Amino acid sequence: MPTVMVETTCWSPKTGTRAPAGSSGYAPLIYFNHPEKGLTLGREAMPSLSISVSAAVAGDFNRNGKLDLFLGARSIPGQYPETPRSVLLENRGGRFVDVTDAVAPGLAQVGLVTAALWSDVNGDGWLDLLVATEWGHVRCWENIGGARFEERSRELGFESAGAGWWTSLATGDFNGDGLLDYVAGNQGLNTPYKATAERPALLYYGEFDDSGMPQVIEGQFSGDKIVPRVARRQLGAAIPSVLRRFPRNDVFARSSLEEVVGKEALRAATVLQASELRSGVFLSQPGGRYRFEPLPRIAQIAPTQGIAIADFDGDGALDVFLAQNSFAPVVSTGHFDGGVGQLLLGDGAGRFTAVEPARSGVVVGGDAKAVVTTDFDRDGWPDLLVGRNGAPGLAWRNKGQPGRNCVALQLMGPAGNLGAVGARITLSRADGSTNVVEISAGSGWQSQQGSTCFVGFVEKNRPVHVIVRWPSGESTRHEVPVGEPRVLIKHPSL
Repeated sequence: MPTVMVETTCWSPKTGTRAPAGSSGYAPLIYFNHPEKGLTLGREAMPSLSISVSAAVAGDFNRNGKLDLFLGARSIPGQYPETPRSVLLENRGGRFVDVTDAVAPGLAQVGLVTAALWSDVNGDGWLDLLVATEWGHVRCWENIGGARFEERSRELGFESAGAGWWTSLATGDFNGDGLLDYVAGNQGLNTPYKATAERPALLYYGEFDDSGMPQVIEGQFSGDKIVPRVARRQLGAAIPSVLRRFPRNDVFARSSLEEVVGKEALRAATVLQASELRSGVFLSQPGGRYRFEPLPRIAQIAPTQGIAIADFDGDGALDVFLAQNSFAPVVSTGHFDGGVGQLLLGDGAGRFTAVEPARSGVVVGGDAKAVVTTDFDRDGWPDLLVGRNGAPGLAWRNKGQPGRNCVALQLMGPAGNLGAVGARITLSRADGSTNVVEISAGSGWQSQQGSTCFVGFVEKNRPVHVIVRWPSGESTRHEVPVGEPRVLIKHPSL
């Protein structure tokens, strides 16, 4: 399985300055892992691209045994918030071909991509593509038999959550109906920004002076009037004419955004809106649609970045851990750092209860970004590994719960997809209930969870067997042995 390494270098090693848009410094690279040679750069494997990638996810969308790639671009360097080009790359014998326009019309301009996830949303056996965007929606592109993609965001209910500053995506069956649900990270409610459908957060992009260069202006509602979000001096630093026309702060403070920058300039500008800032979960509903439910209030205390999903307490229901905070805002705004990480215990019906850090034992300070589950001591319980920006990573060992058990199921796929990326596991318990888990390559926030899923249970309702639907579409049945903390399930070809 190839390891994708995406470089979004913003600085030229020769001049020490910011690399311009279109620079080769933004070209994504791919490294292939060979048993004898180790990692080698696939110089001829990738098409010529220059995109600032924020999401790189792998999945075999046409079920030919080779992993394909979606590379989602976050921005055009120096031209935010213009829409960058994202690409769908088909793997043709180890060479990746850009098939975006031919296979998924419209996907190239999906928006400011922050995260993506290959997942079989409708359960038909073909991997669909979910994309999270900033100043946009969580969007779903349905896979039509491996031959083409159609956007189904509105029909499936993903647009109903509203436009947001979505940050991350992860999947699990939280309501026990045998269909996958989706956790989506967002900005949260503990920041200076407020947004509703009636009064969204606003961003204007256009030419507001005679410099010939576009500028970005934030707007917000004050009563029924839209006003600049920043102070006179701060706006004037970007648009000097504002200081000349508004020499006094009191006059500026009473003025609408239209009065400050001019009616025609504002009318000609591109307007972006965000109406939902809460992190939440898209729960599957009868009929195939999804309903957005915000996560508990405490989960909104900071931006959600990484998302890890597992049965951490061994009760048979999937739980969620959120890596939080963002140090990205400008100095005048300040850090969004009210969170210390949050464990949410699922009840198996789609509801979650927040666990205080003193009880969970997990406290993540700083600019937490990525989080994955793993099994450090190979005892079958899911442990946590959290990456932070500008600080050491943190690891927690799960000690388990008295009277409860957990087994780690590890899949090994066929040649070309040893990680079994795209496989779906349906687990049956002693009482006849089932759980569904999916193996993905890329989820949460720029994270790789691996090919192991963790199944918690009480002894009277232990897992009996699993049915694995492999990425090729074929299915196999496997018994779950009693007393084994870890079980390896191999593809029939191995």
